[in-house]
Amino acid sequence: MKETINYMKADCSKTYASDYYRIMSEPYYKEIYSAPIDADCLIKGNIDDGFDADEYIQENNCRLSRTIAKNSVKLIEVYKC
Repeated sequence: MKETINYMKADCSKTYASDYYRIMSEPYYKEIYSAPIDADCLIKGNIDDGFDADEYIQENNCRLSRTIAKNSVKLIEVYKC
């Protein structure tokens, strides 16, 4: 998650993510929201918690900007919108 936080701090003014990723990130990055409040980045993780990132990505023409992986397993994708 540290790599994701560093990326968001450098490249995102506001980030939209599921509650799971928001709660994990909030102590380190204050501009993360569970509702799309003019977000320019979106976090899509491999945890399915009812967050429809794919629909948001399609509707807002987001593009994959960064992939965070560990041991060849894709954990998090960061999209720029």
